[in-house]
Amino acid sequence: QVQELNQGLSRQVDAQTKRILEAKEELRTIASAISHNLAAPLRTIESFSELLATRALDQLDAETADYVMRIRRASANMANLTDDLMTFLSLDSVVLVREEFDFSIAAQEITSDIIKRSPKRCYRITIMPGLKVQGDRALLKTAFRNVLENAFQYCSDNTVSSIEIGRYGERGIFVKDNGIGMTPEEIESIVNPSPTTEPDHYIPGLSVGLTISKKIVELHGGSLEIESEAGGGTTVRFKF
Repeated sequence: QVQELNQGLSRQVDAQTKRILEAKEELRTIASAISHNLAAPLRTIESFSELLATRALDQLDAETADYVMRIRRASANMANLTDDLMTFLSLDSVVLVREEFDFSIAAQEITSDIIKRSPKRCYRITIMPGLKVQGDRALLKTAFRNVLENAFQYCSDNTVSSIEIGRYGERGIFVKDNGIGMTPEEIESIVNPSPTTEPDHYIPGLSVGLTISKKIVELHGGSLEIESEAGGGTTVRFKF
């Protein structure tokens, strides 16, 4: 009787596990389709708002010109979020290709791209050379870009944006900024993401990008640490 009960329980567990996996795969497929279908209209919004800014910005009053730039920033953020969603959905099935990845070179490329988008801001960037690790180049660059994008995005417009990238321990990397910082609640939403996060406490791009970075580092057998306080800047550490 005990054996029969155990076998019955085992069959129930297997059936429930199968239903969960099927539901997860269905959700992944739906989310992927939504993300893919959002890409085309977003590119249209980006393209036409860029044309409007190029051709007519000098003919617009300051308030209207600001509206155009807000549209461009919002569409760019939405495009980044859809890219992040696609990346997140693919992480469970990715096969790591381990090779040498140089964080220092990647930092130069990424920060250069970011500065070109906001050339009027003042920057102070320090990059330690030779920050090399073994890992999947594409995934590590995505994780690193997310961290740097957030560091720049949440630096105050009224101060020099200071970003320091250096070695942490024997194989770790840190990114330190002088931005607005994060509250303990915001850090918790990244470390332990929850679908019940209150909308009033959500910062677009912050939780998604850093949550993806955290998962990528964990796929490499490491961990991502965040040290921050509101108004006191943020330090993100990649530990391998």
